[in-house]
Amino acid sequence: MRLAIIKYKAESASLATAQYNISEKEFIMGKIESYVLNNHKSVQTTAFTELEEARSALNNSLLRLEVLSNLKIINK
Repeated sequence: MRLAIIKYKAESASLATAQYNISEKEFIMGKIESYVLNNHKSVQTTAFTELEEARSALNNSLLRLEVLSNLKIINK
């Protein structure tokens, strides 16, 4: 389940970055206002924050599983 969430969050972050890059070019060409660019940057930042939170939650779950099972799961 968590892997599916991470996959979704990674895709969301990738799409947000693509949208921001497009918006950045459109802003330079004068096609959009700065507030639109700012909104897209905010969406990108939120997407990356959510991705990192999901990765952290997965890592914490795996570390707990290591402790409970006494097996090495994560290679650092």
